[in-house]
Amino acid sequence: MSRSRRKPYHHGDLRRALLEAAGKLLETQGPSAVSFRKLAEALDVSHAAPLAHFPDRVSLDAALAAEGFRQVRHRCEQMQAKPEAEPPPGWSVSRQVAQYSLPVRAPEPVAAMRLVTAALVYLRFALEHPGLYRVMHGPELAERLGQESDQAAPPLEELADEKARAAALFEELARQGQQAGEFRTDVPADLLASLVLALTEGLAQRYLEEGSGVERLPDAERLFEAFLGGFFRSPA
Repeated sequence: MSRSRRKPYHHGDLRRALLEAAGKLLETQGPSAVSFRKLAEALDVSHAAPLAHFPDRVSLDAALAAEGFRQVRHRCEQMQAKPEAEPPPGWSVSRQVAQYSLPVRAPEPVAAMRLVTAALVYLRFALEHPGLYRVMHGPELAERLGQESDQAAPPLEELADEKARAAALFEELARQGQQAGEFRTDVPADLLASLVLALTEGLAQRYLEEGSGVERLPDAERLFEAFLGGFFRSPA
């Protein structure tokens, strides 16, 4: 008669291992496939072991979502740090300016290029990682983030911080555009950034529902260009 072996509780950096295992399940099978039982079996630990780091599914999703926003921000920062590599393939905002005779004070819409590039980086991330993106924008997480609490769980605090830092990057790009004379200043930079993010996330949701992939990025680029055209600053 075989005797069942009791699985160990410890697994080195179990928290990181759990997040990596959950990320793989998200990529291959989607959010509904993620469960503590599957994670424990994948890591060969006891079924109770994951609960020491994530007491419920919300805390696990919050940690995954925080990692998603962190990756988006890092990708955007990397693009901004490479001036010569900033424009995505087929960049055409300067041609759009000429085509529609949009008034721009700056000789080249550099800030607009950077803002659209950041939006496309975010959109590409969503299309390449649909499972993680859906967790990042899950309704239960949004509801929990909207609840004011002085005792928020650490994963929720981490998520709120990473989401805010990603939004701040877009706001800074919008502010740079205003300071460079490209964008109107009667629209606050945080509002312009919020609108760009809303358009990005709306397109991501639409393309994912359609089953589209990164082949839709050129279409999205044209939409971003047309949208930002309404915020270009008229010459004095």
